[in-house]
Amino acid sequence: MDNFENVQKFSNIILDGVKNGGADYIDYIVQYCEKNNLDIDSVVSLISPNLRQKMEEEAISLNIIKSSTHHFSF
Repeated sequence: MDNFENVQKFSNIILDGVKNGGADYIDYIVQYCEKNNLDIDSVVSLISPNLRQKMEEEAISLNIIKSSTHHFSF
């Protein structure tokens, strides 16, 4: 499986989990990593641009980052 497929698979897992579980994106990623004994740093490269955008929007709405911030970096 190439990296693109891994990114798509991971993003789909997170998007589906948020949709079905009602958790926030950031919280769901943390929960997923804890449940699967993964270091959060190890999944950063698996976050798709679409998922990254959703996380950025969520962080703005939660006042974690300012809306004037143009890029959400890890």
